[in-house]
Amino acid sequence: MRQHSTTEPVSSAVFDARPTTRTSLADKVAVSEMLIGDAAASQCDAPPLAFVWALGRRLVECLALTRGQNVFDVCCGTGTTAMPAAQQVGSAGHVLGIDTGARLILRARA
Repeated sequence: MRQHSTTEPVSSAVFDARPTTRTSLADKVAVSEMLIGDAAASQCDAPPLAFVWALGRRLVECLALTRGQNVFDVCCGTGTTAMPAAQQVGSAGHVLGIDTGARLILRARA
């Protein structure tokens, strides 16, 4: 790119208009997380992982949630914490779970 004086108008031809084909690190991480989450969805209910549901229930017990509270569950997976939290806060409360794995979210909704 050539240097311009402050009085010389900048032409759009000076700038490289070729599209970038590089993927940002954030995009790569997001895609990787989504793929890992989707791969985990097929194994999340396997008997060796049953302890995860017990841990989710125990976490909700430790939080001492009460009826009507709102809960935000980040990386909710299939709902191992969100489901017990929803039972604890009842219909007066609200639980919102997010995850990058589309298949995990579908299992949680089911």
